[in-house]
Amino acid sequence: AAAIGHYFSISDPLIIDAIEKYNPTNNRSQLLKTPFNQLFLDAYNANPTSVKAAINNFERLTLPNKCLVLGDMFELGDLAVQDHYEIIRYIDKRDYNKIILVGDIFSGLEVNAEILQFKNVDLLQKWLNKNPIKESNILIKGSRGNQLERIVEYL
Repeated sequence: AAAIGHYFSISDPLIIDAIEKYNPTNNRSQLLKTPFNQLFLDAYNANPTSVKAAINNFERLTLPNKCLVLGDMFELGDLAVQDHYEIIRYIDKRDYNKIILVGDIFSGLEVNAEILQFKNVDLLQKWLNKNPIKESNILIKGSRGNQLERIVEYL
């Protein structure tokens, strides 16, 4: 954003002010505070590169009680299962209070017993209703078709 501002001869103070005031509302890079948790909602688009980047950025934050909710990545073609396994291997040795995977692909893969898997958001909502997550920082990342934003009210 800053580079584009510079290209159009926008002054640095105006660029900084605009970036600081930007508040996304489209399921992309949203920071949401609920009565119980802080959510990092990035549920508009996902591919292996963007999921890893989101995880890396989330890990850099010095926050307690981190949880991951990852939804299926769509439009990966013949590599879909392999790419989802790659994400599982990527998160497997990381330290999170809870890891939740959502979607047809993620729910069908073998994972360690500590990782929760749900075929869809409806099943996850039911589980969250009975097993509330509180006082946590939660990264929610997945492709738009998962409709992960529907779990916000349960967190």
